[in-house]
Amino acid sequence: MSVQVDARALAELATAVWRLHRKVPDGPLHRHVLGVGDALAAMGVETRDYDGLAYADGLQLRVLAFQPTPGLEGDLVLETVRPTVALGGMPIRMGEVIVGIPEAIPETPGTTSADTKEEQA
Repeated sequence: MSVQVDARALAELATAVWRLHRKVPDGPLHRHVLGVGDALAAMGVETRDYDGLAYADGLQLRVLAFQPTPGLEGDLVLETVRPTVALGGMPIRMGEVIVGIPEAIPETPGTTSADTKEEQA
């Protein structure tokens, strides 16, 4: 038996379960949230978050903000606001993230950014 599923509603459900999974501490309720997630996975629904992963322009993500962050040497996903949701391996909703970027090094009067880069080397 084949059933038509509204991809938008399915993505909303998967996102809500993903949020619950992140917020509900271990315990009886958490097991139920995991059960719903397992049922979605059995239907071929996958959610993916990107927290802590290196960001590259080729990723199919909607960047909500680029945030200068001390101590970063490259672009890094600081927070997944919404996960990517896929059905049967095909994306049905693009993930939304906040990306940390290295802080700009302030130029001192009389120097160029090339001079500053040479000093760092």
